[in-house]
Amino acid sequence: MWPTKITPSTPARERIHYTLAYGSLDDLRSLNQQYTNDEIKRTFQQPYRGIYSKAKFGFYRAYFGLFDLKSDLYLKHV
Repeated sequence: MWPTKITPSTPARERIHYTLAYGSLDDLRSLNQQYTNDEIKRTFQQPYRGIYSKAKFGFYRAYFGLFDLKSDLYLKHV
C-alpha cells in the first residue's frame, strides 16, 4: 500500500521516488513513459530519506549502476 496518493499535481521528484519505492514493474514502465531513464536516474541520486526497503534500494542502485550511494540516506529504519 502506498503511503500517499500520487496525483497529477504531485511534484516529479516525489512521484518518481514513491513509484520506485512502492510501485510494481507496471508502475515503473508507466513512469518510463512519462520521464526518460536519465531523468529517473538523476532523481534517484537525490536522496529521499526513509522510504526504500533494502531490497528495492539495492535493486535500483544496481539497475542504475550507482554503487557509491549511501544506503542510510534512503532506507527505512524499522
